[in-house]
Amino acid sequence: MSIIVVGGMTVDDLVLPSGDVHRRVPGGNALYCALGARLWEVSSEIVSFVGHDYPHVVLRELAELGIGTTQVAMLDTASIRLWILYEEDGKRQIHLQHGSATLAPIETIALGALDKALATGAPRGAHIAALPVSIQRPIARTLTTAGVPFTLDSLEAKGSVGGDLQDYLVGPDLAPRAFLPSREEFSLLFGDLASPSFGAWAQRTPTSTLVIKDGQEGSLVFSPPAAPGVRLPALDCDTVDPTGAGDAFCGGFAAGMSLGRSALESAVMGTVAASFVVEQVGARGLIGASLEDAHRRRETLNLALSSGD
Repeated sequence: MSIIVVGGMTVDDLVLPSGDVHRRVPGGNALYCALGARLWEVSSEIVSFVGHDYPHVVLRELAELGIGTTQVAMLDTASIRLWILYEEDGKRQIHLQHGSATLAPIETIALGALDKALATGAPRGAHIAALPVSIQRPIARTLTTAGVPFTLDSLEAKGSVGGDLQDYLVGPDLAPRAFLPSREEFSLLFGDLASPSFGAWAQRTPTSTLVIKDGQEGSLVFSPPAAPGVRLPALDCDTVDPTGAGDAFCGGFAAGMSLGRSALESAVMGTVAASFVVEQVGARGLIGASLEDAHRRRETLNLALSSGD
């Protein structure tokens, strides 16, 4: 395997900005991230769990696509079931449904899976998806101790399923190769780029890259975090369902880093992966995309960067 992806596998009921409702859509940050990496032909192993009500055909389809699912535990519980509700202004709310499992089992599952993986040779990299910090921290420590470079997403402190972003300030065990919060998450954590708390974090952490994901505005890439940022635009495409776009970005970015690409080129790869997600409901657009399609969109972004647009 090239990278390990630790995160959630969910079954989502979506209310889209258009008002359309889609029920039982397979989702989760681990799924979108792994598919984002696969777009660039980087293999991954998903570390997560599903319950007895999960559509297991999805796991077979992922395996057929070359994504490892042997470390997806089958638990005799409900799966993680989410309501994802979009408002007209694009903001969203995420709620656990009644009877849903929580993210808690992932910590034990991930630590066991990492022990097995590291016993047979360290992977080229890992991505820890948006999870409560209490779950991310021991996973990050294990990867750091083993010398495995990893990228890290963060969980929204408001309007989501929980988390305490302030814990990121304590470092250095949460010191990934790249930290990829959304604009909202960054604002909740640090305020803005001029804040003393961000300055202190940038100086204390060995993190080499900060990427602020900014939805339709694209992303800001800082490498290292205290360096001037580069604005990377989003690709111009019709947005049907933005669910999973940030996670696909993380997958494309992690793929780029594992291939030795620069932070900016990795962010381009993440942007391309995200663009395929938003065009269809769920992960269909990303599943149907080819490497040739990805290269065409990457060239569009590279031209935009070179022209200064």
